[in-house]
Amino acid sequence: MTLDQAFAQIQRHEAAIAHLELRASRPDLEDARARQLGDEALHEAAELCKVAREVGDRDALTRCAHAERTARAVADRAQEKR
Repeated sequence: MTLDQAFAQIQRHEAAIAHLELRASRPDLEDARARQLGDEALHEAAELCKVAREVGDRDALTRCAHAERTARAVADRAQEKR
């Protein structure tokens, strides 16, 4: 995988996490759906980090750390809905 291909994948995962974060922020969201969105965000972050570790680029790894924090925040908010 080239660095350009890796960053294209990273950007797709970042966009997916941002979209999930937005959807999970709706106040009328049911608890089960919020937890599902949190799980999906964690999955997207894991996939992003897999790509980042594969290429070993510093910027990619920084984006991995940010994605993990964001996804964890989405999942934590879902748990708070209980």
